[in-house]
Amino acid sequence: NIYPSSNTIEAGETVPVVLEQVIRPHWHTYWQNPGDSGEVMKANWSLPQGFTTSAISWPAPIKLPFDPLLNYGFEGTVQAIQNITAPDVLPAGGINIPVRFDILVCKEICIPESVEKTLLFNTTSPSQKIASEDTINAVRAAFPVSADVNGWTTKLSEQDDRMYLDIQTNISEAKLKSYDIEFFSYEYGLIKYPAPSEVQIDGSRIIFKQARGDFDLERIENKGGVLVLNNEQTGMRDSYQLAPEIVSDIPVVTEKKTEESALNASENASTVDENDISLVKALFFALIGGLILNLMPCVFPVLSMKALSLSKISEKSKLEAQKHGIAYTAGIILSFLAIAGLLIILKSGGNEIGWGFHLQNPIVILLLAYLFFGIGLNLSGFFEIGGKLMSIGQGRKTEGVSGSFMTGILATLVATPCTAPFMAGAIGYAFLQSTPVALMIFAALGLGLALPYLIISFIPALHKLMPRPGQWMVTFKEFLAFPMYATVIWLLWILSNQIGMNGVAMPLIGLLAIAFSVWLYKQGRASQNMKKLFLSILALAIFG
Repeated sequence: NIYPSSNTIEAGETVPVVLEQVIRPHWHTYWQNPGDSGEVMKANWSLPQGFTTSAISWPAPIKLPFDPLLNYGFEGTVQAIQNITAPDVLPAGGINIPVRFDILVCKEICIPESVEKTLLFNTTSPSQKIASEDTINAVRAAFPVSADVNGWTTKLSEQDDRMYLDIQTNISEAKLKSYDIEFFSYEYGLIKYPAPSEVQIDGSRIIFKQARGDFDLERIENKGGVLVLNNEQTGMRDSYQLAPEIVSDIPVVTEKKTEESALNASENASTVDENDISLVKALFFALIGGLILNLMPCVFPVLSMKALSLSKISEKSKLEAQKHGIAYTAGIILSFLAIAGLLIILKSGGNEIGWGFHLQNPIVILLLAYLFFGIGLNLSGFFEIGGKLMSIGQGRKTEGVSGSFMTGILATLVATPCTAPFMAGAIGYAFLQSTPVALMIFAALGLGLALPYLIISFIPALHKLMPRPGQWMVTFKEFLAFPMYATVIWLLWILSNQIGMNGVAMPLIGLLAIAFSVWLYKQGRASQNMKKLFLSILALAIFG
């Protein structure tokens, strides 16, 4: 929602506009620095000539732990303010200013949403809600105030791979000790967000310490942040903007080591021990997450048909079944390593991304919808993929080992829109580690996805427990098409949030063209001209 402070605007006047997000329970959006992952809301204004906007002013965020990551953002209802400034000469008549908000809304998964609004000024019958002066003042009261206004001084130093903030306040020592003190940096790379912080109070002085981030200080343009003082007993939450002076070192209080600081030191020591086993935990979580991923609607049909295909393969040779299991596993693990490499490259470039980041791109969502629709048509029996193509185990002939490798790649592709328990923690840990460790975790995730088929292919006793081929397999295969169609609907819903419902019309026409091209292919199997027409319509559906 957007609420300007007035329905009119004069030449050269600045009008504040309240930007309100009403967030569903258990979901969240992000602050101007989203932390380890996420993306801040973007306001894309279509401004008339001469009009300008300010940066968005945000209230202080809260911490959003997503173990082992830590993000900064908002839950519930959050109100920000952005100013609109008119030029010295206004156009005649009413003024309409459209705006599109691009928002990433997250829970266990993230869904990009777009909302379009229009500001109306100087119209005879405005229909928009106005934010009163009291409302504007109440919203601004939640914003961090400049520490300089209160006469505070702030210094920043980098010592022993830690960031030190030395904040001289005008608050008494007793009152400072009643607060839970947090610091939110304005830019990525200044601190390691999940790292434990240490706070020392010396009179009215605060010394805040936290592990340094990945970027050199010279690379960080804005080295400040927001200091938040929380009083859990009163519920008060005061926030201050810090613009620190960079110094070579900060004298640290050592002569008054309190029980509280000793406790913090003990907690830091225990964190070191916990980190020694975190890699093992992350690998285990990745393996379990990959296993559970097989039960997701987007992956289960592929796994099921591959498993059933073993009943044919095992009749020929146990060694042949093992070759197929290894090829399928290799296809999955190599695909996960390729995805990991891409994510690491993008992450090192400063992009805030994670698993499923590609769902923020409408083109990728559309191509995935087409892929799932094609698999659904295949499972429904409209056409068959056999031979050396990406067979999923139901072709007229048992596919070769290369087909199993390609099916592993296909299984990875269809798994990318899905997530499973334990996955988020493992992947989050991977992004905080070195490249070799991150690749190990993604390989473990791929192994978990491939493990059920790999085990079946290597244990002959399990072949005997599997049902024999028959007409029931055709019925079961056709039933598995429906989770694929359901996934297509879900992807189109995500797409509609990005480009609007009107924009989904062309993708729907594309799906119709795909179905029509498949029908043409069936009708003209013996006709070369019909096959060319099929390929032309299929290409138009995908790339048109």
